[in-house]
Amino acid sequence: MKKTLFTFLACLVASFAYAGSILIEGFEYANHDETSPIGWTCNDDSWLCGFHEKDHNRIPHTGNWYAFSNADESWMYMPLYLIPSMRYRFTCWAISDGSFQLEFWAGGSPDPNGMTVNLMSVTVESGAYEKFSAYVQTIPAGCNYVGVRAVAGSGATYLTIDDVEIDMVEEYDFAVHEVNNDTVLYPGTQATFHYYVENLGYTYLYMHMSPSYEYFEDIEFYHNGQTGTNFYIYPDETVYVTATATLRPDIAPGTISWLDIVFTIPCDCATGLATFWVTPLGTVDEFPLREHFDDLSHQRKGWVVTGNNPVRWEWATDAIEEENGLMTFRASETDGTSLLFSPKVLLNESDNLIRLQLYRTAEMPDKDDRINVYYNTGMTLLGADLIGTLHRGINRAPIADEEGWYEYDLNFNCDNPEGFLILQAVGDMGSDLYIDEILIDNTPLAIPENGHNTANVSVFPNPTSKYATITAEGLQQVVLMDETGRRIKSLNAQGDSLQMDLETLPNGLYFIMAITNDGTRTLTLAKQ
Repeated sequence: MKKTLFTFLACLVASFAYAGSILIEGFEYANHDETSPIGWTCNDDSWLCGFHEKDHNRIPHTGNWYAFSNADESWMYMPLYLIPSMRYRFTCWAISDGSFQLEFWAGGSPDPNGMTVNLMSVTVESGAYEKFSAYVQTIPAGCNYVGVRAVAGSGATYLTIDDVEIDMVEEYDFAVHEVNNDTVLYPGTQATFHYYVENLGYTYLYMHMSPSYEYFEDIEFYHNGQTGTNFYIYPDETVYVTATATLRPDIAPGTISWLDIVFTIPCDCATGLATFWVTPLGTVDEFPLREHFDDLSHQRKGWVVTGNNPVRWEWATDAIEEENGLMTFRASETDGTSLLFSPKVLLNESDNLIRLQLYRTAEMPDKDDRINVYYNTGMTLLGADLIGTLHRGINRAPIADEEGWYEYDLNFNCDNPEGFLILQAVGDMGSDLYIDEILIDNTPLAIPENGHNTANVSVFPNPTSKYATITAEGLQQVVLMDETGRRIKSLNAQGDSLQMDLETLPNGLYFIMAITNDGTRTLTLAKQ
């Protein structure tokens, strides 16, 4: 049930001066719970490894393992030769149950007297994990070991560390990472690309970004509350950048397109390249358009989701005993919304149809969790036309007798027939929304199956020669169709009954589809 036919693949490549990690320690391999860390010298067991969560904030930062101090003063050492001519960055994540002094040292032997160079000294307070880092510009000769020291403050028991990293650092070193890696785009519309730049060197950088204009126009960059192609970035700083760009209207659907962003600094000693590949979409003009959400291919075909993670439309395969896929919105966790856009479709000005299946539940049946279905010429709710509203709870319209899957048809007209169907999920902290099997059609309406719907509808007289009265509790709309399923007319009800004039129609068999608060029911009507 999912993926998007606008492929946005971000390939990020940077070429820099030499730099690299000489130690990445997460304590994940070959260790045993409550024994000294493998690879470290700790003769008095003042540092131990921990597995999974324990008391006193002894928890992993990543993975399942970590190291924790086990005395008022704890030392452990690792053989690691530090080159005097190199600069280093020391990084560590730490958490404690009180106030601790955490220190990194270098020296010639694995004992407190042999540790002669203080690399980093920080205070760790109780609370959440914190990241600590420091640059060391000068390393004396003879530093063959790195030591870690923890000193407990009054009332403190354990200091926990994880994800220790030591890197050799050059003066100019940076990396570019994409944040969003999947989107959809139509020619003439604007895309938004998110990425961030990290300064991994030990000096500040003046960064310049140069975009390509072969396929995109109106390109803008936003960073640190400012706009422009230049920004300063300091050592250890991360700058988040948002780029907006409009795919040129003359780009044909299916054309392989891309946006290059080149990163340079004044010394010309380091460059970076971000390439966003784009396959533009066209307008769907062959119907019916069906989406089963059985796999991620719906994204490649132009179905787009917007909303803040994690509360948004999502593809799922393990919900409601479904073997394949469907779309779900966690309305139980939010009173927010998320939008699911169809591919752009070319419809008729009248007699269009969207059909979908909605799972109705008896859990919290009066909550206002719902789906609002709109049509609009653009991918926005601004100026959109509301087609209909379907509630999740069985006590809300359209009222359902029991929990289960229900199929609903919503018919609509549109002045501008080229646009998008929009499914807005709205949560009310009730129960989650599930939809499946969407059909969009611009041809005469086919005869729907009654499915789960059990609306009590009557038509009289039947047969008739002139008028027919349709009666049902909560009657909303009546659609008249011929034997082939072609729509002849539709009327909106003002109450629980509606009279329809058939005098000018030829004799024959017709179908009456009545849409009520309880669902949809289709009956036959004979004209004589």
